[in-house]
Amino acid sequence: SSGENLKKHLTEPLEKIMNAYEALKDKGRVFAYRKAITALKTYPKKIETVDEAKALYGIGPSMKQKIQEILTTGELRQAKAMSKNERVQVVEMFAKIWGMGVETANKLYEQGYRTLDQLRENQHLLTNWQKIGLKYYDDFQHRYTRAEIEEMWGIVKAKVDEISEVKGLYEATVVGSYRRGRETCGDLDVCFTRKDGGRHNGFLNRLVKSLKGTF
Repeated sequence: SSGENLKKHLTEPLEKIMNAYEALKDKGRVFAYRKAITALKTYPKKIETVDEAKALYGIGPSMKQKIQEILTTGELRQAKAMSKNERVQVVEMFAKIWGMGVETANKLYEQGYRTLDQLRENQHLLTNWQKIGLKYYDDFQHRYTRAEIEEMWGIVKAKVDEISEVKGLYEATVVGSYRRGRETCGDLDVCFTRKDGGRHNGFLNRLVKSLKGTF
C-alpha cells in the first residue's frame, strides 16, 4: 500500500481543529480529535456518507455532526473560526520553526512574543537548532513534489554507494510523508541500515559532508 489517506477530505479539516486546540492547550479535546482522526485514517475505504463513519470507534455524536457538515458543504465552519484566533495563529507559526514544538511555542506566546522578528531579536530564548530553524524559516516551509523528492533521493542514494566501504553495504530507504503517499513533502526522510549488522562508524557524518553543496 502507498499509505495514501483516502479520508483526507475529512481528516484535514478535523486536524486543523485539533491543532488549534493543541495551541489552546486543551488536551481533552486534542485527545478526542486524535482518536477520531486515527479511526478515519485506518478505515480501509473512502468515506462518502456519515453512516459509513457511525460504526468507527472514536466517532461520537459531535464528531458525526462535523463529518456530516464536511460531506454536505465541503468545509467546517469551526475550523475557519478557530484559525482566526490570535493565539492559534501565533502558536502554529512558532511551532513551524524547525526544532520547536507546540509546548515551547505556547510558552513564548505566554511571555508576550507574537512575531518571528521578535524572536530574531531575542535569540537567547532559542536553542541552537531553533536558531537554525528560524534563520531558514521560509525555506523549511517549502513543499516538494514527489518528482522532486525522487530526484533528491537519487542523488542521496548515489552518494551512499559512493562513500560506502563496500558497494551495497548500506541499504537506504525513503520513509516519512513520501512513503505514506503524500503528494507533497516538507523534506526527504531516509532510513539507513548496514546490511551486515556492523557499526556505522561515522557513516552518517561522512554522508552529510559529501552532500554539502550538492543541492
